Amino acid sequence: MKYLVDFTDKHILIIGGLSVVGIKTAETLCGLGADVDIADIDDSVEADILNNLSGDNNHYYHIDVSDIQSIGDTIENAAKKYGKYDGLVYVAESYESSPLADTSPEVMKKQFDINYFGFYEAVRQISVQGRFNSGMRIVGLSSVASAKGKEAYSVYSASKAAMDGAVRAMAIELAPKGICINTVVTGVIESGAFEDIIKNAPDGDLDAEILKERQSLGIGTADDVAGPIAFLLSDASRFITGQSVVVDGGYTS
Repeated sequence: MKYLVDFTDKHILIIGGLSVVGIKTAETLCGLGADVDIADIDDSVEADILNNLSGDNNHYYHIDVSDIQSIGDTIENAAKKYGKYDGLVYVAESYESSPLADTSPEVMKKQFDINYFGFYEAVRQISVQGRFNSGMRIVGLSSVASAKGKEAYSVYSASKAAMDGAVRAMAIELAPKGICINTVVTGVIESGAFEDIIKNAPDGDLDAEILKERQSLGIGTADDVAGPIAFLLSDASRFITGQSVVVDGGYTS
């Protein structure tokens, strides 16, 4: 029986795969039959992560998405070694607070390199003929920050807005190749970024309870994001492209 969301014989690349969302997405996809390649800059826990995934055809490789020039070689070599891809998930991100007066060009470059330029180059490189199978799906991790302002996060907000805007145009160019591309726009979820929000908030200004009030369904988890990502990678989403799918627990409602 073929299920609505079935990844049997599908090969998915997850860039930023050792993040909280990346790991949960890998677990979800493998549980649905996929083979995954996890790419990340942190090599310290790769063996433990791979051992916890279903299946025996999952791989890890090192990637530094801030080194834009290296992304093409990495994807090309991985596709040759492990096979053409059916999906790309880009969840690598840099989430840093920086007040306008203190934001240097170096701070802007770092966040844009990881949040936007790395994503753009990964999409460009994986969509080269011979590196993907027809019907490939691409999903980028965006944020409600792309549409909702917050003090000291102008660079982060701009980088996510750039991702959402690019996807709308990329969808038109990639459609003739049979590729769909979308973003998942998340609210606050339990992750390292959530801990940074709490830690960096002015005293009495922001805490978990206030965030829960803003999000009707409370603070989300990685499971809440991995499910929509899996759907957008599946054949069930074949008529969805160029969209920013909001998964924010009601934050922007």
